[in-house]
Amino acid sequence: MAPGGMSLQPVREFSSVAAAAGAAHELYDAECAGARLCRAIEAGEEPLPQGFDDVAHFRLVTMALLLSTGSVSLSKAIDRHFPEHGDVVVSHLPGAKMEALREALVAGLQQSPVPSLVMIRKSSGVVKTSIIRHGPDLCPEYMIHLRGPMPAEKVARMRELLQERRHSLRDMGRQLAMSAAQLRWYIRYYEPGVVLPYSDGQPVRQLARPEGLGRLTLGEYTRRFLPATSPVHQAPPGEGSPAGEGTHALVRVSAHRQLAYFDPRAHGSGPGTNVQLLAPGLSQNLEAEMRGLAGLRPMLAEVEIGEYLGISSTGTFKQMVSSFGWPEGFWDSRPSFRKYALADEDIRRLRRLAKQVHPSGRRMRFTVRELAVHLGQQPDVLFGMLYRYAPEYFFLALGPGAGSGPGGMYVPEGKLADLLAAVEGKYPRPVLHQVAADLGCALPQVVNSLRLHAARQGVRFMAPDFMRHAAARAFQVEQAMMAHPGASVLELCASADDLTINPVYDARPYICFE
Repeated sequence: MAPGGMSLQPVREFSSVAAAAGAAHELYDAECAGARLCRAIEAGEEPLPQGFDDVAHFRLVTMALLLSTGSVSLSKAIDRHFPEHGDVVVSHLPGAKMEALREALVAGLQQSPVPSLVMIRKSSGVVKTSIIRHGPDLCPEYMIHLRGPMPAEKVARMRELLQERRHSLRDMGRQLAMSAAQLRWYIRYYEPGVVLPYSDGQPVRQLARPEGLGRLTLGEYTRRFLPATSPVHQAPPGEGSPAGEGTHALVRVSAHRQLAYFDPRAHGSGPGTNVQLLAPGLSQNLEAEMRGLAGLRPMLAEVEIGEYLGISSTGTFKQMVSSFGWPEGFWDSRPSFRKYALADEDIRRLRRLAKQVHPSGRRMRFTVRELAVHLGQQPDVLFGMLYRYAPEYFFLALGPGAGSGPGGMYVPEGKLADLLAAVEGKYPRPVLHQVAADLGCALPQVVNSLRLHAARQGVRFMAPDFMRHAAARAFQVEQAMMAHPGASVLELCASADDLTINPVYDARPYICFE
C-alpha cells in the first residue's frame, strides 16, 4: 500500500485516450515516410520489395541499412523518417546492473522510510542519471512511496499537457511544480504507455510505444543484419558495444564517433536496395552541413550546431572542425562572452549609436562598417555584437506594418501563427535564421516573439546564444520605463508579459536614453 492507504493500482487513461485522439495521431504518423510506406504495403497499395518475408522484415532491414551510417546521419534520418522509434530509449546498462537496480527499488518499497535516490545508488551501484532514466520503467511505484501520489488536479493537468504533444519534461515539471526527474516516475506510474525521450528538453510526442517494437541485443543485431562495413562493428568493447551480449541495441547509436556516410552503392545492395529512397536526407557530406551552420551570422554556439547535427560532444565537434581546414576567421570556437567581449561603457556607447535612425526614416543612421570603425572592431565581429548588445538596430527602421509592439520589436501579428507553426513541437528547433528569412522578418523580432509567446503559455524559453546577454533586453526595459515613468521594478514587470524581475535588474547597467 502507498502512503495514506492508497492502492498501488493507478488510474491510467491513455490506452483509451490515444485511440480517441485518432485524428491527431494520424497527423503525426503522416509525417513519417517509413510508416506511410509500410501502411501502403500492408494495404496492398504498394508491393513488398523483393527479398522480404513480410512488412516486419522490411522495417528491420530498413533500420539495418540506416545503421550502416554514422551516428550523426542516423539520428537525423530517424528523427525525420521514423520519429516513432527515435524517441524510444532502450537501456545500455548491462543486464546485471539493471537487475541490481530493480532489486534495490523493489526492496525499497518495503522499507520505512523509503530509501532516497542516493541510497539506491549506493546499494545498486548504478549512477544517478541511469536510475532516473531507467528506474521508472523498472519500478514506477518507487516515487509514489517516496513522495506520495500526485493530487488529482495535478494528474489531470499532467494529462492535458501530455495530450498536446509539444511540451518537454522540463517545461511540464515547471508547470506542475516538480523536477523533470520526479515527473518521469509519475508519468510512468499514471500513464505507462507514454514514450519518455532521453532528454528532459525534448518534447514528449507519443502517448503509446510504436507497435511491434521489440528488444534485440546489439551483438545479435550486428551479426544478423548489419553490413560488414557498418561502423557499429568497429565499436570498442564495453557498454553498448556488440561484444556486450547483455546490452540492448540503441536506436541512436552512440558507441562509435568515427565519421561515416551512407553510400547507397555500398550499403544498398541485396534485399532492401530501394530502402535508400526512404532517407534522401542522409548526409553524404557532413562537412558541408557543418560549414553551412558555422557560416551563419550571427554565429551559432557549438552546442547549438551540435544539437542540429546530433553531435552531443563539444570535443567531437572541435575535433571535426579542426580537420576541415576552414579559412581563418570563418569560425570562432570561443564562447560568446569572449569573442564579443566589451566593457560596460563600450556596450552603452554601442547602444547609443545603434539606436539612431537615419533622418530619412528608411535605414539606421550608421552602417555596420561605420559602427565597427567607431568601436575599433572588425565588421563581422561588430555584426555579432549588435545582436548581443543592441538587437533593436535590426528592426527600428523597418517600415509601417513590418513589426508590432514597442518599436516594432515583435513580428507582425499576422505572421505570428506562421512563426509558431514553424517552430512549435520541432526538435531540434529549426534554425531561426531561416525561419526569419522565410517570414521576411528581422531575426530579433522572431526571438522576441517566441519569448513573449512562451511567457504567455507559462513555459520556459531559452534564447539563442547570440541574444542571451542582459543588454539584449535593455531596449524593452527602456520602452517600459518611458511608457510608465516612475514605475517600480514590479510595476514594469506587470506592464509586459515577458518581463520579469531578473532581466529588468540585469539590464539596468546598459540603459541609455540619450
